[in-house]
Amino acid sequence: ARDMPLEAAQREIAATVLWNLRLIAGWLPPGGLQVVQPLAAWFELANIEERLAYLAGGAHPPPYQLGRLGIAWPVVSRATTPDAVRTALAHSRWGDPGDDPPPAWMVTLRFRWAAWVATSVPGADVWAAAASALLAARVRFGSQNPMHVSAIRAFGLPPDWARAATIAELRSMLPDQTAWALTGSGRLHSGRVAA
Repeated sequence: ARDMPLEAAQREIAATVLWNLRLIAGWLPPGGLQVVQPLAAWFELANIEERLAYLAGGAHPPPYQLGRLGIAWPVVSRATTPDAVRTALAHSRWGDPGDDPPPAWMVTLRFRWAAWVATSVPGADVWAAAASALLAARVRFGSQNPMHVSAIRAFGLPPDWARAATIAELRSMLPDQTAWALTGSGRLHSGRVAA
């Protein structure tokens, strides 16, 4: 529909991608689910983030339907507190997201997702590392109040990545195969951030 709001159209497209992943998963031989499930985990992360927002008083959009591709979502979908969400995650493949506030949980889970994709989907390691670099730049430099991220281990990034004071410095820490992801991003935020 031409008059569909952009956000609704984006959600419909994403739901269609998930539906196709579910169809593919249904046709895969035994063990094939291990390749598709990490790809579908993006939708579970979206559901988890929306559940946490709802528990904090936000809107309640209909969740993505994961079927057997879900990991923690069947339990998280019934959680009525952030602590219950954390417990459900801790007892799943995602693991405990830590003591930080829920927005930091989502950063931790996204970095874990990148590592999972890199180690489970053949040929996806460079893309997953580039995604980690973009997420690191967004978390570190994307707002005036950067999130405390020093303890987060990020796939494809050096252990001291959170000490980078500029995007250029972060980019210089990366190998050439992933540094390209931050090329030109210095124009987005030219200020320095205290370590």
